[in-house]
Amino acid sequence: MHEPPPGNADRDGRDAADAAVPSVFGPTVPAALDAVRDMPRVDKLARRIETLRPDADVGLRADAGREQLRRAAHGLDQSLALEVVALMVDNIRHDDRLLGPVQDLVARLEPALLRLALVDPRFFSHKLHPARRLLHEITHRSIAFESVDSRGFSGFMEPLHEAVGPLADGAIDNADPFDQALARLVAIWDEPAAREQRQIARAVHALLQAEQRAALAATIVREVLGRPDAVLVPSGVLDFLCGPWAQVVAHARMSERSGADDPGGYAGLIDDLMWSAQPALTRQDMPALQRMLAPLQQSLAQGLASIECPEQETQAFFAQLAPLHPRALDQPSFADTEISDTAPRSAPQQSRWQDSDRARLVPSEALASGFIDLPFDAATGPDAALSDQLVVGSWVALMHEGSWARTRLAWTSANGSLLLFVDALGFIQSLSRRACEQLHAQGQLRLISSDPVEDALDAVARTALRNSVDIRF
Repeated sequence: MHEPPPGNADRDGRDAADAAVPSVFGPTVPAALDAVRDMPRVDKLARRIETLRPDADVGLRADAGREQLRRAAHGLDQSLALEVVALMVDNIRHDDRLLGPVQDLVARLEPALLRLALVDPRFFSHKLHPARRLLHEITHRSIAFESVDSRGFSGFMEPLHEAVGPLADGAIDNADPFDQALARLVAIWDEPAAREQRQIARAVHALLQAEQRAALAATIVREVLGRPDAVLVPSGVLDFLCGPWAQVVAHARMSERSGADDPGGYAGLIDDLMWSAQPALTRQDMPALQRMLAPLQQSLAQGLASIECPEQETQAFFAQLAPLHPRALDQPSFADTEISDTAPRSAPQQSRWQDSDRARLVPSEALASGFIDLPFDAATGPDAALSDQLVVGSWVALMHEGSWARTRLAWTSANGSLLLFVDALGFIQSLSRRACEQLHAQGQLRLISSDPVEDALDAVARTALRNSVDIRF
């Protein structure tokens, strides 16, 4: 964005102009045109806008063809339209988010856009105007590439040059040539887009399944933590119940089609496991403990397998659980000892289990969605500014495995907890919103843009409105 120099305007005038500029322009340029059209001595403003163009060599006066267009303009509206297009192109040409070849391509389109401005003012008032859509698609898609050496960039540029050539060199009497160029490009983009949509659909299905399971698991966790005996259960066992096992119970309920209250009997197993982990209780009924141990371990293994729990994690929990049972069976050696980790836990200690609504993806879901699972950082709080700006269609630069890559936000879950990104080559990655906030706080995720064309037009509107206050009459 290129802001105008202060000139001789006083600071109060500039502040008043800034206050009048909306943060998001609707149809964008008409706001500026309407503002300046109603002013006296508006011809002076038009000349002032022209002098603010950052490069004289791309100004209307620097080219005989552009000067001819200017002479052909009828009335103030057409003259201002030409200036607005020229300013818009300048802003895009100097947008450092765009690579040089893309900036040059837009500059090559400028004569066609100028001719269009004389015959079709809808370019300014309709975001879906073919020329505006063409500019948007070119610039928006190009943000996917970090450099001219990025994989796929040369293949991206080739059809653009073929589409822009006829526009730059041909007659422009209406918007049809832009519509035709856009249709040709869309036809080229559609084939890989169809494959990408199938990938996205599979990824979204996996993420939605994980999110639904997390919501069900959260209710199970609340039930476990609400039990009076929860504070008497060793922390490792409670971690298991509030973590993997809550997922097991939720998965069973999601998969059940018969209407059973406790499919697999996994919810009922919570009672057995909590009882077996309290030697003070099991000492009172050794035969019951002996009868339940083998079936308990078998059911635990089956439940964990249902959510694709890695074998090493399953064995690690069994290894943690095993010492509790022999101690309970060996009454003499255990009679006068206490379990150190069964002391009542404070609220801060239990707070980690309140995060149970965070989606935990099973391996097949993580593979389908390219899920990046980051360790939870409690020090990173919600980032409202990031949430407001991170909308579908936004491009971000993401640091992953030691290198930067540009990727586009393609989907968010209904509650905003999961986000799916796709890069220029169709590579899919997904993260939780909390992980995005964490990466952003660590400088490993940067917002790039959602629409360079609208940004450029907004800058034109701000320039016009600001200088409408700056000019002395």
